[in-house]
Amino acid sequence: MKLGTIYPKFGNAEFWVVFAPGPKVEQVKFISGDGNIRALGDTLRSVKFNVLFPEEHPARIVRRGVLVCETGNLGCDFTLDTPDVVASTQ
Repeated sequence: MKLGTIYPKFGNAEFWVVFAPGPKVEQVKFISGDGNIRALGDTLRSVKFNVLFPEEHPARIVRRGVLVCETGNLGCDFTLDTPDVVASTQ
């Protein structure tokens, strides 16, 4: 997900993201990384992700992702890990 220039410096951080039907981002939790990027978790809550849910089911989907910001006009990208590469919940 390309997020544009939401942070002007280089940095990266990992987050847990909880998706709810709609789809909508229900919760974002900072895991590790650049403390200055931690505040961008609120920005992730407003991003429109393309997540599919079973119809009429109160499911939640938890995914781990990495937010990487570059200097200049390169902006920030958020990449969700696939479940098979997540080796730890820490």
